[in-house]
Amino acid sequence: MASRQKAKHKFPNFIKIRQLLNSLKTYLTALFVVSTSVLKRLLRTISNHKKLLLVLLLLLLLTIVTFAAVVPGTHTFEGNIIFQEMSFIYNGEQSKLFLQNIRGIKELENEGRQTLTFTGSFQSETWPELNQLDSLKIQLKDSESRWIIAPANLQARSDINLEELRLQPNTKVSGLSYDFYRNQLAFSLQSSSKLDLKSNQNTLELYLGEQPIKVIVEGYELLDSKSPNQPDTQTPLEFIVNPNNKKLVLQHLLC
Repeated sequence: MASRQKAKHKFPNFIKIRQLLNSLKTYLTALFVVSTSVLKRLLRTISNHKKLLLVLLLLLLLTIVTFAAVVPGTHTFEGNIIFQEMSFIYNGEQSKLFLQNIRGIKELENEGRQTLTFTGSFQSETWPELNQLDSLKIQLKDSESRWIIAPANLQARSDINLEELRLQPNTKVSGLSYDFYRNQLAFSLQSSSKLDLKSNQNTLELYLGEQPIKVIVEGYELLDSKSPNQPDTQTPLEFIVNPNNKKLVLQHLLC
């Protein structure tokens, strides 16, 4: 008897839950119908106003880009730069490889204070005494001093290669440019106020090749020369050398 009374109490609760579920089902069905109708109208409106939609999307994109540019922060930039000439200062903490593996150089010209040492057999019309020497050490005295090397036989294939050029921290690369028609690369290495020239020197490594090369130097003086007759250092010195030491390492290289 007690169990029947409990069942009678639970039955009305079951009816209420069922009515609630039916009401929820009706509400969800109506919501689905209304949402479908609204979505159809929205799609119809978009199809009729494509240009307006594109304008709104473009304005939204511009707003996002402008906001990202104005907000302070660190941004990583990657891209290609086209320029006729540029200058920059390398401010890294260690030496940095700048140029490497440039083959078959027709002519290499450099200015600035540095020391050149050649060993081998020499030929010179401006200073015939050089033909008797087997080594020559040349000091380029100031920033206006200049030297040029090129293959002695311009018709032959050049063996002169630039192996690498390393920049020391706080070195300024000025006037970097490339002439496509002449196939000519030009730049100037200059010292910034923070560059320690005694401990940090830019290094250029050249491979001179197996063929004789022509050398022209201006603004120079000879070091350790054994010849009693010295050339006129006010005029350029020209000579051809068939080098024994195929590798030439230059340091300082600053105008």
